[in-house]
Amino acid sequence: MPNQDETKEISRQEAQNVGQENKQDPPLSAAAARLAALAEDPVVDPNGDVGLPPVPTTRKERFLRGCDLFGDMVFLNIMFAVGCVPLITIGASFTALYSVMLKMVRNEEGAALKSFWKEYRKNLIPATKVWFVVLLMFAGVYVEYVKMVSMSDSALKSMILVIGLEFIFFAILLPLLFPLVARYENTTFNYLKNSVVLALSRPTVWVRVLLMWIGPVLITLSKPKIFYYTWYLWIFIFCGLLSYASSLIIRGYFDELEGSEKEKVQAAKEEEKQQAKAPSRSIAGKAAYKTRDKQEEEE
Repeated sequence: MPNQDETKEISRQEAQNVGQENKQDPPLSAAAARLAALAEDPVVDPNGDVGLPPVPTTRKERFLRGCDLFGDMVFLNIMFAVGCVPLITIGASFTALYSVMLKMVRNEEGAALKSFWKEYRKNLIPATKVWFVVLLMFAGVYVEYVKMVSMSDSALKSMILVIGLEFIFFAILLPLLFPLVARYENTTFNYLKNSVVLALSRPTVWVRVLLMWIGPVLITLSKPKIFYYTWYLWIFIFCGLLSYASSLIIRGYFDELEGSEKEKVQAAKEEEKQQAKAPSRSIAGKAAYKTRDKQEEEE
């Protein structure tokens, strides 16, 4: 039989065990609670990525997100202005700006500085080719304008009409040109052609983007006093703000366009599979006929 000391030790251990069982678990922190919820019921987005359950966005979070977005716009606008210093690289700078903005409207962008210069280097050659063609077009219009001085009245009227039509063509060509270069890989001619085709096929998108850019430009250039007080805003915020606003319109159209293209590709793949199965069935049928003929010959 255990002595008195051993009995006390056993009763003390039992009391400790009972106390530990009755002791409540400490409350989890907010982050630990979210991780625990994720382990039990993970959230999977349409791309297949697993993430934390959605957290309601408060007014403070929306305000901070807006401040962060505004800061990125200012930062990108300054880098855009730096990228335009050699005039021949204006196209590459516009393309890089649109590349980042088209991702920002879907919250897909990373660090603004790295993303901008990465897209700048990536699109430097194709965007510069496109911009060089546009500069040649503007040079041709300028030459026509210079020749207007020495023309007669009848020829002058015809030249004014021609230059007016050329400016209408520029208005159709330019609004969607560099967003296309930023989003897709293509040849220089196809960039120019597709920009015109998309503008004419979706006039509402083209008109909204055109007015969004040409309105502030005309207001700024309308009076020297307005230009004097607002020119620096184009270096710090206006280009970033306008490109972000136009990207909200253009990205929706691109998503719709890419969705229809994916459906066409998927339908073509299914049709190819069905066509691939059809010859195999005919070959199997021919083999069956040959086997049957052999059996008849043997009999």
